[in-house]
Amino acid sequence: MGTFELRVASPCTESWAAMAGGGSQRFCARCERNVHDLSAMSADAAMSLLCGPEERLCVRFNARADGSVVFGGESRLRRVLRVAGLVALSAWFWATVVLVQLPWLALTRRVSPPPKQANQERDRNERELALKQRAYEKRLRLLTAIKSESRRGHMTMGGMTKEDRYRAVRAYEQQHHHTQKKTTP
Repeated sequence: MGTFELRVASPCTESWAAMAGGGSQRFCARCERNVHDLSAMSADAAMSLLCGPEERLCVRFNARADGSVVFGGESRLRRVLRVAGLVALSAWFWATVVLVQLPWLALTRRVSPPPKQANQERDRNERELALKQRAYEKRLRLLTAIKSESRRGHMTMGGMTKEDRYRAVRAYEQQHHHTQKKTTP
């Protein structure tokens, strides 16, 4: 579609920004009509409006230096430049945020002491390991004593019968197994 020129016989002095509405159409309270922005429309939509049935039509438009009407809002180049500018601004902002934070993060990692929770957990694990080791050694001594008693054919060890010793070992194992369940997180 080619370009065309529009001449306005009596230009209106009302402010576009003061009119109610949005987009390509706003309402003028002074003349009580809708005002259409041709520069915000495509060329086909503007032509349809201009050739339409309305007798009195209020329009607004931007014109080039040669007097031809600018259609479609902003030009494609202007739109591309605006988007590229927003992308560049966004990239610059996030790069600045990251570059400002990196030295501070590195400094806080070097300066801050290890968290108390990690120390407490390590101490708890060490205590638990020591308890397990002692329990294992006790059980091993008791089982060794029982086995050596059996080999010698003695019926008692420290006043306990063989049955009592086996019951004691089983009770000890059950108790040890029960305590492990309680202390295991």
